[in-house]
Amino acid sequence: MVQIRTSTGTPYLYHPFQALFVAPISTTFGLDIRVGYYSGSVDLATTEALEVFNRGVRETSTIRHDLNVSSSMLMTDILGRFNYDSRLQFFAGLSLGYNLSGTYSQREVLLTPGNATFSNGARQRNTRTGQLESLSSIYAGITGGLTYEFPANADKTMFIAPELLVTLSPTNLLSNTSWLVQRMRAGFAVSFIPFAIEDELSDIELFDIARNAPMRQNTDIATVPVPSVSAAGVNEAGDVATSSSIRIEEFASNRVRPLLPYVFFDKGSNSLSPRYRQITKEQVASYS
Repeated sequence: MVQIRTSTGTPYLYHPFQALFVAPISTTFGLDIRVGYYSGSVDLATTEALEVFNRGVRETSTIRHDLNVSSSMLMTDILGRFNYDSRLQFFAGLSLGYNLSGTYSQREVLLTPGNATFSNGARQRNTRTGQLESLSSIYAGITGGLTYEFPANADKTMFIAPELLVTLSPTNLLSNTSWLVQRMRAGFAVSFIPFAIEDELSDIELFDIARNAPMRQNTDIATVPVPSVSAAGVNEAGDVATSSSIRIEEFASNRVRPLLPYVFFDKGSNSLSPRYRQITKEQVASYS
């Protein structure tokens, strides 16, 4: 049995499918929750030198041991998003995963001598495939990364944001083998920000429209009920008088209140912004 300690081959390549939820908490901090499905594989190879007899002649043979491992998992990333500025952002948080399945395939290939074969008459042997019975269930790690938004058009309504995430994990891929898998994920996102809609009417014009708007008449009631009141009172002499009267008064008024009675200043400025329409001293006396 050959134990692969050092080998050459391809990195553990993953093909992710991921959903992302972003929740801004403040202007400098936010929360990213990512849920994804990852499937990938890795090819490993190592060589071994063995003394063999080839047609009665003692020779040194070279055997290559090939191993391919594939696995799939569900993983959730809970990351804090830190806004360094309006474009550069950093990530840090935890990654938790559950390994769904794992398979392997292996073989031994006789490289040298070129005129020899294994005992089975072929230059390959021990070709096997199967399930990884010792696949670890849980994957956990610490994840960090960064992203930067590049404007994709002159209006700066569309952005392209490449990102890089690195996950360092202390958990082994196999429960009975020391085999750590560290992940590096790279990709990009395309985002679109619509134009800001500005109100073309000033506050004074909005107040005038609200004040002069006609009141809605209720036409749903076919007949208006006429109430009648029968009352008796006590006069100053203490006698019961049936000529008491009740005076009913009705008042109708319109009152307008601003929905947001605040004034916002631009950052670093103590002057009113040009977006607020101001009136002159002459207009103050006639304003109502």
